[in-house]
Amino acid sequence: MNPLRISLLLAWAASANALVRTPQFTSRYHARNNVFGPRLSDSMLTLSSSSFYEPTGCDGKVVLITGGTSGLGRESARRLSGAGARVIITARDVEKGEKTVDLAKQNNWNPSTPIEYVVMNLNDQQSIKAGVADLKSKLDGTSTKIDVLMNNAGVMAIPERTETKDGFEAQFGINHLSHFALTGLIMNDGLLNLNAKIISLSSSAHSIASAKGGVDFSDIQSERGYDAWKAYGASKLCNLLFATELQRRYGGKNKITSTAVHPGVVRTDLARYIFGTTTEESESSEKDDTNPISKFLKNTAMRAVALFIKDVESGADSQVWLASGGADKEGTDVAGKYIVDMKPVAPSEGGTGETAAQNLWKISEALTGVEY
Repeated sequence: MNPLRISLLLAWAASANALVRTPQFTSRYHARNNVFGPRLSDSMLTLSSSSFYEPTGCDGKVVLITGGTSGLGRESARRLSGAGARVIITARDVEKGEKTVDLAKQNNWNPSTPIEYVVMNLNDQQSIKAGVADLKSKLDGTSTKIDVLMNNAGVMAIPERTETKDGFEAQFGINHLSHFALTGLIMNDGLLNLNAKIISLSSSAHSIASAKGGVDFSDIQSERGYDAWKAYGASKLCNLLFATELQRRYGGKNKITSTAVHPGVVRTDLARYIFGTTTEESESSEKDDTNPISKFLKNTAMRAVALFIKDVESGADSQVWLASGGADKEGTDVAGKYIVDMKPVAPSEGGTGETAAQNLWKISEALTGVEY
């Protein structure tokens, strides 16, 4: 593991320590193994919930989930499908889509209503438009409406500044602009039910940007200088501002409900730039790393992080709870709110600024060419 990844991992551990060491967290989760033992395995890098939210009453619901081929998206697809929903996921390519469909069939997620997918690379605005056209076909034009749109996909802490196919800084482009465009295209094509739920995955990392004065609109694409965590935090703040502004513009009685969610610090491929590109790469790099100082720093950092990471099942609770109508059943108002552990909480200062949200909206329309 190179020094940059080590520093990112340590920063993530410190962030996790501040964000999730709460009474609610420590009472709900426990370590699977002794993380201070001599061997560091993948199972030692997660905290497992003794129980997780099981949705009910999703029969007849149509759910679209971005990034549904892995991590939180796939777990959400599994549970919502099992509760009776017709689930359509987005996949970067046919291979990933087919693999997830086969996995669902093998594990009998919902034999009566198999998982479906549309190819949609969120790195490419044209691919998003083509994916929406395919989605419209799957929904028989507009005769079938989407009940839940889960803007789940994302990337985190890319070490060096990279750009999407359209020239957007990758974290801003994939985490925010892609979902801004997708949501707008779906709404403009009349594919959403009037009272649809739109769930946008943000993160408590939005506080990184808030602490630095909010979204830097003078350098929103980090062209003057790039910092992996600052850019990630800004993109997550954008997710939060988008969710609240979407609710302000289009929410209300018998209209959409837009909500932002912090799933927690979860062991998924989202952290591939910290732990390694894949689990396999992490394990390979550990075997190949002969530098004792590097190995020590890596193991120390990963053991620190292990104290605070949720497993995927626990991490998906809030978004599954929202998508299945759990908040409605409990009488919890989640419209325009920020949800942590299935409860509305106040975001950090700057997370709900109306002026900033409106500025972001205008910039996003100009960059994507999608007007609502």
